[in-house]
Amino acid sequence: MGREEEVAYAREHGIPVKGGTEAPPYSLDDNLWGRSSEGGAIEDLAEPPRDDVFQLVTRPEDAPDQPELVRVGFEGGCPVSLDGDRLELVELLERTADLGRRHGVGIVDHIEDRVVGLKVRDLYEVPAAAIVLPAHRELEKLVSTIHQNNFKRTLEDKWAYLCYVGLWHEPLRSDLDAYMDSANELVSGEVTMRLYKGSASPVARSSPHALYDRSLASFGESGGEFSQAASPGFIELFTLQSRMAHRVRTRAAQKREDGGED
Repeated sequence: MGREEEVAYAREHGIPVKGGTEAPPYSLDDNLWGRSSEGGAIEDLAEPPRDDVFQLVTRPEDAPDQPELVRVGFEGGCPVSLDGDRLELVELLERTADLGRRHGVGIVDHIEDRVVGLKVRDLYEVPAAAIVLPAHRELEKLVSTIHQNNFKRTLEDKWAYLCYVGLWHEPLRSDLDAYMDSANELVSGEVTMRLYKGSASPVARSSPHALYDRSLASFGESGGEFSQAASPGFIELFTLQSRMAHRVRTRAAQKREDGGED
């Protein structure tokens, strides 16, 4: 059933339709996370979105001239507080969305690949997601190893794809859930986000499980507790294979230039 047919059905059965009973200029879907808009003038890829598309988020150029800081708290990877106030998840997302909307945060202009093979343009207004997700990722950087974080990015894409194409009951999805639960076990702490005219940027972070050690990371003259003397040996071994490959390729290129065989 198309959108116009849905509106006609609603009109026939006395079901109120937001914005009136005429077919809307865009196809809209709303949920707690935000809104997606498609169809109508949005389908003209050569044109920027019209101002009438965005109903949730303030245009960045109209957002306040002063930035605002918000502190998002996490426990086990789940957002649990704003500026120290512990909240249920729904209320936390609603409050975060209000902050993001006011500062023009969360507008996404995106080309999607549908499961049937079509490419479509979707416009998203997701102020809560644009604050919570970057905050969560910043906390992951602080408490997880580089290998955990790099691998998790791959799994995130796969998990999102399974949900997007409607394979919620696919066993792989629950398998991925198990890894995500394990990876988030120590993702607890707080991240301060700076909201300003369409951007949400992390500016401070803390965690009892941080892998950051200031004494090791110091750039002072003393070098902290990290032994600079260990660097030459590490560099020699870490780059060994790359340097060998470079020499082999250089010799092969020189032989080709001289007309010889590889």
